[in-house]
Amino acid sequence: MAWLRHSNSFWGRSILAIIAGLLIAVAFPAFSFAPGVFLGIFFLVLAIRGSGFFRGFALGSLAGIAFYGLVLKWLTTYLGLLPWVALSIAEGLIFGVAVGVMAVIWKWLANLNLGKAKPFVIAFAIATVYTAREYVASQFPFGGLPWARGGLSQVENHLAKWVWAVDIAGLTFLIAFVSALVALKFLNPLPQGSGLYLRGRSWVPTVAVFTVFFVTPFALVLDTSAQAGTMKVAAVQGNANAGLFAFDS
Repeated sequence: MAWLRHSNSFWGRSILAIIAGLLIAVAFPAFSFAPGVFLGIFFLVLAIRGSGFFRGFALGSLAGIAFYGLVLKWLTTYLGLLPWVALSIAEGLIFGVAVGVMAVIWKWLANLNLGKAKPFVIAFAIATVYTAREYVASQFPFGGLPWARGGLSQVENHLAKWVWAVDIAGLTFLIAFVSALVALKFLNPLPQGSGLYLRGRSWVPTVAVFTVFFVTPFALVLDTSAQAGTMKVAAVQGNANAGLFAFDS
């Protein structure tokens, strides 16, 4: 625990960043381990603690390449090795830029006198950048890759109901916010000797936010009755030429 909070080893943090990227990836098919995205963002925040832009960029790029490398592995079946490697690196570098920005904003906010609101403001900023990164990735390169968005990782559990209220991007934001908030609390515990009562009480705001996030969807009753109207259905033709540039098939 102490190492996670205090180590400044770049190599240790690099391993942590790679683990973070892999954990985020396993939240999606074919693994569908939904808690992975929470754990991944938690470890990503630990990895970039106290970093500037360039160190944050390096660590974020490692996390991003690990994330996309695993989540886009299916590309090798249809397009081969090169497109998979190229796209994983391109999207990983975009991920790295976002994490570098996170690190800079976090460092700046950490020096402000925000009182007890500080961890909430920092978590809000981290979640905002993470969500914005997904938007950028959905636009660039080659028209974007809106793949493996955080909000989509919860499609098979009750948290998916949040999409009705806040859309996919909103659920991504909430996931990143609560994960970052828990990480920030973990990084800043009360001093030793504070006593169990004070330590427990210091966690109350964070636990309250986490509880509201997880419990609220249970109270959402969505209308599942049949709807009148029309629906557009798209069809995909199989048995076509494979390859990245086989657009005329």
